[in-house]
Amino acid sequence: MDVAIVNAFESLTGCFSARWILPMMAPLLKEGWIRVEAGRIVERASGNRPDDCRDLGDCALIPGLVNCHTHLEFSDFEKPLGRPGIELADWIGEVVRSRQQANVQSATPDSSMPDSPTPASPTPESPTSIVLRRQQSIAAGLRESYAGGVRLVGEIVTFPWLTELPEEPIPEVIGFAETLGLSPERSAATLQAAVEWFDSEDRPIAEGISPHAPYSTQLNLVTTAAMYSLFRQIPLAMHLAESPAERELLESGTGPFREALERLGVWREGLFPQPKGILGLLEIIATASRFLLIHGNDLNAKEIAFLADQDHGSVVYCPRTHAYFQHAVHPLPALLEAGVRVGLGTDSRASNPDLRLWSEIQSVHKTFPQVPPETILRMATQWGAEALGRQDCGRLTDGAKPGILRVDVSAATEPELWGKLLDAPEPRWLIS
Repeated sequence: MDVAIVNAFESLTGCFSARWILPMMAPLLKEGWIRVEAGRIVERASGNRPDDCRDLGDCALIPGLVNCHTHLEFSDFEKPLGRPGIELADWIGEVVRSRQQANVQSATPDSSMPDSPTPASPTPESPTSIVLRRQQSIAAGLRESYAGGVRLVGEIVTFPWLTELPEEPIPEVIGFAETLGLSPERSAATLQAAVEWFDSEDRPIAEGISPHAPYSTQLNLVTTAAMYSLFRQIPLAMHLAESPAERELLESGTGPFREALERLGVWREGLFPQPKGILGLLEIIATASRFLLIHGNDLNAKEIAFLADQDHGSVVYCPRTHAYFQHAVHPLPALLEAGVRVGLGTDSRASNPDLRLWSEIQSVHKTFPQVPPETILRMATQWGAEALGRQDCGRLTDGAKPGILRVDVSAATEPELWGKLLDAPEPRWLIS
């Protein structure tokens, strides 16, 4: 395991007591205590605490948070691209331009859209410095995530990514290698890059695969990615049901996405419309070993019913990114009522002011006051970890290695605790 991960989470050892302990997978403990050895929980109970317990007082202990969806390459952005309420297809154009500006000196083709042209090279900055700047941005995003209490990250990996992790406390990362392309050549090239990364000795993180989105990825590449997921037993993530414009493209072959693809010079006749639309794509990614549907802003009742039957699937809701685009109300209540597992993500600084997952929790709490606080916290811990296939994170139970956060909240009763918890300041890591 990487040095940074060991330092961050495996160094915690001791016995700790607090007014409240929230295991997530078990009833909460009032006046509880928990024993940890090298980051692993070995014992927990309520009542009389052992003599060697360190009393933390009137606070709550929760598992480290799980951010199911990031694009850390954009972590150097000072503010989101575009403007609040921007059409998603237009924002994608902003992403393409931003990446081309960042890559222009090295004449690197943009990877955010299929078949994008190679830009000119007007300045002498070296390809090495471009890669270094990109790696510094990713490392900055990892540091910001850890500072915000994140234990585990689901990251969309575009190349080049890091070959070594920073030797400082950072979250653990599952990297979803991005594949895309509307042409056979582009599809084959991005898939080959992903496979080479999977097999590389320089890959410092666990792997997953991500066929990018319906407007950028051929159907046969989505199918191939799902097959790789099943064969290698790795998770798959795909941006899907993100906006009504995406649905219009799939069902009619018209609308803002077609116009954006035509402006970029990558529109290909015969790919759209697609007969089965979003449901057809759901059926494909459901053949994966485990899948994460990213965003799901525009899911309808039939699609939600399909997802409810997929125990190995999850939806990842990115609340503040959703708000930035001013989408219609997210179908979160319907997803939860149907029994669909939902995790939380920040997305990137290209559509979000920061990577603080606690702020996403508070955004959900404000937007959906009818959703119980315990459910919202579960989305950011237990369910997020399960979405990523990690049973050792997101819970304070024996054998888990979740990282432990301290929330400064004063509450005498359980109802008072849940009434105050999500409004509390951002949690802090518990250290030995």
